[in-house]
Amino acid sequence: MIDDVPRTPRSDADLASPADAVPGDVHSIAIAEIVRLILELTSMNAAIDYENGARVRCDLEHGLREAQQTFDALPDGPARAEALRRLDGLRIVAERQLSIAPAPSAAAITAAKAGDSSIWLDEADEWAAERLGHGSSWPPPPLRPRSETRPDRPGALRAEPLDTDPATTGGTLAPVVPEDPALDEEPR
Repeated sequence: MIDDVPRTPRSDADLASPADAVPGDVHSIAIAEIVRLILELTSMNAAIDYENGARVRCDLEHGLREAQQTFDALPDGPARAEALRRLDGLRIVAERQLSIAPAPSAAAITAAKAGDSSIWLDEADEWAAERLGHGSSWPPPPLRPRSETRPDRPGALRAEPLDTDPATTGGTLAPVVPEDPALDEEPR
């Protein structure tokens, strides 16, 4: 159920460590890996894939830490500043995906490694129900109370009074004509 084997095929270039790369390309390789992991986690979140989502979440968190350490070790200069700026921009997107990604508890991971997957499966079911909107513990927002139309609104104006008895109204009333006829025209 839990394995550390990557599910996506990688080329030899992907398996090269940043230490083997040309110094100018270190940040490009790290940024590309972060982008790949964000996209993979986005796919796992959309597919409601708990097991692979948890694996990619772990990889992305590790990748963000490693990239931050790598960029902090770069010498001061424009390359370091650019790498940190790009990482900060990606971190915003990554944090959004991490906030909705599966996060198995330590108890579930320990139990699954020991052969008891019941806690893991329960957490997976809860996460999937929450993602699908079936198990939300939040109550729906209350409906807004209905209110009468304000008298100054166009919908409240009447061409005829409610009481058409001439004795109480003092005669028939003329229809109300809006002051600005452009307001009554329908948009084209």
